[in-house]
Amino acid sequence: MQHNPDDLGRPPVTDGAVRRTAFAIIALSTCVTIAAVAILIVPDLRADATRLLTTHPGYSPGMLLDLPADLYSRNVRTVVVIVRQDCLPCEAARPFLARLLSDGARQLGVGTALVNIGSGRESPAALRLRYSAANATRVMLLTARDLPRLKLKAVPTCVIVRRDGRVIDSVESNPNPAQQSTLLRALEGDS
Repeated sequence: MQHNPDDLGRPPVTDGAVRRTAFAIIALSTCVTIAAVAILIVPDLRADATRLLTTHPGYSPGMLLDLPADLYSRNVRTVVVIVRQDCLPCEAARPFLARLLSDGARQLGVGTALVNIGSGRESPAALRLRYSAANATRVMLLTARDLPRLKLKAVPTCVIVRRDGRVIDSVESNPNPAQQSTLLRALEGDS
């Protein structure tokens, strides 16, 4: 019997083992493909998958908002919308953000605040105009050096906050229809 230098004492690989391994790989890749297509086609699955893959929001219910109390302490509830200048997701979400600010401004006991993170080139009046915000909307301008102290993870961010600074609800980025409904209900709800 001749010694094979490549033989390390392992049993030889049979055709059956190769077939079983190939079948398992094909079956697994087929399942992954079907799941990916289902997530892309079914909106509810896509929303659930997005929620699973994203990190926890910067502002969770019950958390204390880390912006100055002057923005929210005068009202029972306050809508705080945080945007950034020259931000495509902020522009995409602008119609809903404007509606949220408008609905908030019309409700008794609800305040509105618009926080702009940017270079400060845009005046508070121009920012109010761009987001169709009422004149009573408080505007706060922040710069990039203010960001490290904030829990903010994405812009735009919408936060509904109580007078004591506790978050009722929040959503980051461009909210989908379900998130929009949840925010509007939180805005109208008792706190």
